[in-house]
Amino acid sequence: HIVSGRGFDSSAAAAALNKVAAGAGIDVETSIDRMSSAAEKAVQSAVKGGSMPVILISVVKHSGDLCVCELSMCKEQHPTLGWSYHAALLKDVSGAVSVTKLFKSAQTEQSYEELCSEWRQASRGPVA
Repeated sequence: HIVSGRGFDSSAAAAALNKVAAGAGIDVETSIDRMSSAAEKAVQSAVKGGSMPVILISVVKHSGDLCVCELSMCKEQHPTLGWSYHAALLKDVSGAVSVTKLFKSAQTEQSYEELCSEWRQASRGPVA
């Protein structure tokens, strides 16, 4: 489940968020709202025509644990039938970006955009 302003169906996720908030002194709702807004904008961009910039969001695993995921989405067209379809991919990047770092950066739009931009640059790797 993507962490959004709609709340949680997992008490473990809520407890993990409270722990992040208490340890880092952040307003979790601000971070959730910022990530939700960025995800909505990115999806709208993909729906309008093509791909979207990769963003970082928080996801609740089936275990109830929080993780940081890279979200990417694109709009494609079937080569023979011609109908359009969308593909969304989530990649767990918690080993590189901590949940605390993500939520701290999402306290302001600028720092969240910087983190996502840095991630896009770093994840591209060397060009062959």
